Amino acid sequence: MIQKGRCFKSEQETDNTCYIIGWCLLAAVGLYIIIRKFAGEEALSWPCLFHVWTGWYCPGCGGTRAMRALFSGRLLASFFCHPVVPVAAVLGGWFMISQTVERFSGGRLRMGMHIRGWHFGLILFLIAANFLTKNLALAVWGIRLL
Repeated sequence: MIQKGRCFKSEQETDNTCYIIGWCLLAAVGLYIIIRKFAGEEALSWPCLFHVWTGWYCPGCGGTRAMRALFSGRLLASFFCHPVVPVAAVLGGWFMISQTVERFSGGRLRMGMHIRGWHFGLILFLIAANFLTKNLALAVWGIRLL
């Protein structure tokens, strides 16, 4: 029976769902890298419609730049472009590695990271902080951070 206010029945179900999503995201990132390699730098570079229409930065603005910086090994630049990207890469990377090791060991190596509510809270906080910081800098001081 599902408890009130909970999305999943158990920790195991949450981990299984997040593990599947993790593999889908890894496949999407791999596809993105392949397309950019063969089709060129601008192949998947579209303007942010929210920014074009409103002049404000959207909650995801800077995410593509952050991914490019992360793939180039520039962790600090990635964090400044969009802090969610490197934080999610570290948390998600450890989750995927630890869950894979635990699953392939048949549960003998109990090292799998478990997704907690505060992980989602941290990601939402970083998205809101990024959105507010960039738009306040633009509105108050006229500073374009991207």
